[in-house]
Amino acid sequence: MALALTNSEIVSCLPIVADYYEKANGGTTTTVKSKALGNLDFIDVEGAYICFLSGANRGVDRIISTYTAGSIGTISFDALGTATDNTTQFALVFKGF
Repeated sequence: MALALTNSEIVSCLPIVADYYEKANGGTTTTVKSKALGNLDFIDVEGAYICFLSGANRGVDRIISTYTAGSIGTISFDALGTATDNTTQFALVFKGF
């Protein structure tokens, strides 16, 4: 029987494998907002994974559907069970494991 891990579980144990590791400035059940990710225009963020590393959504992965640059970058994805907030830690992984 094979062991199945989510990207979030892998990144939690080995953060260096994430392309970005950040703390959110806020969000909703379908978005994360972060000043640190305000200018990722040079990277194709859509289709990458957002991996939740803390809070009620810990261990959950979502595929990024849209990214909007600005003074605060906004990442959108399919709905989570609980809204993200300014304590949510997350990582971006451009290629899954």
